[in-house]
Amino acid sequence: MARTLDDIRDEAMQLGIEERGALADSIWESFLTDEEREIQNAWIDEAERRLANYRSGKTKTIPLEKVMSRLRAKYDGKRRSRS
Repeated sequence: MARTLDDIRDEAMQLGIEERGALADSIWESFLTDEEREIQNAWIDEAERRLANYRSGKTKTIPLEKVMSRLRAKYDGKRRSRS
């Protein structure tokens, strides 16, 4: 007797959270085209490079509060003038 989608889902839901995550990731990956995989891998490489630069001190960080303050100062006036 062939297993139904409901049977497979019910069985998958019995897995631990990490195993379900790995299964979901595998299923998601099966939908990607070769080009999308290349793009995804390029973003992973970039994220790892940025993390390495941060950890080694090569990257200067700016506190979120300072970034938000600068953005508000830059864009608040522009938003009001459009209204």
